[in-house]
Amino acid sequence: MTTMPKMGYKKRRRMTIGILGLIVLSAVTLLIFYSLDGNAFKQPADVNEIDLTNGKQIRLGGLVEMDSVSKLDDGLTTQFMITDCKAEIMVRYTGILPALFREGQGVLTDGRFDSEGTLIASEVLAKHDETYQAPGMEVESDDGQCRHPDSEMLENEMSKIQ
Repeated sequence: MTTMPKMGYKKRRRMTIGILGLIVLSAVTLLIFYSLDGNAFKQPADVNEIDLTNGKQIRLGGLVEMDSVSKLDDGLTTQFMITDCKAEIMVRYTGILPALFREGQGVLTDGRFDSEGTLIASEVLAKHDETYQAPGMEVESDDGQCRHPDSEMLENEMSKIQ
């Protein structure tokens, strides 16, 4: 029988440091993936899959539906619908809306659902498109992205202003 030679101190220390490094790297990777999952937003069509009764914070994204924005009597609360062209969710926000907020525009909201199914938003972020398009130019999209039915009318209105 042959016996394995004993590991020296330096070799054992190097192996221990390597194993500890792999453990730390694995833990950091798991933490990164866990934190990224919380930043994803849901669309209105996805809300049916979520348990809304526990008051869990949710990030909802979509387009502000045309002719759905209204101010309530207090003058600071705004109510509007968010759509993804498949479903709609009523949102109520008390505060000053971002300058880019308007009908037909993409928004992200953070909030909780009340007992009536309305999202009570604590934050509203307006998204903007970074691609420039000359007025009158139409980009045809084959990627299956949702396009709001009134977006052409909105684009025409905006091009008249500019």
